Amino acid sequence: QGARVELTGGRLSVTDGPFAESKELISYALYQVGSKEEAVEWAARFLRLHRDLWAGWAGEADIRRVFGPEDFAAPA
Repeated sequence: QGARVELTGGRLSVTDGPFAESKELISYALYQVGSKEEAVEWAARFLRLHRDLWAGWAGEADIRRVFGPEDFAAPA
């Protein structure tokens, strides 16, 4: 259910998950979004901002679902 948005050489790319490898977490942000596509757009905005203001910067954002509406459903 995840995705990875990468910025390398000034170009953005999106790869759908899931991903098996574990990476060191540098920082994180939580967003309330309505879809995976919206989450990808927010991550892409973040990386484009870095690209536009920090020449040569490269990085990535992993998108992972933390919880959804069904996690708050009343017990049956």
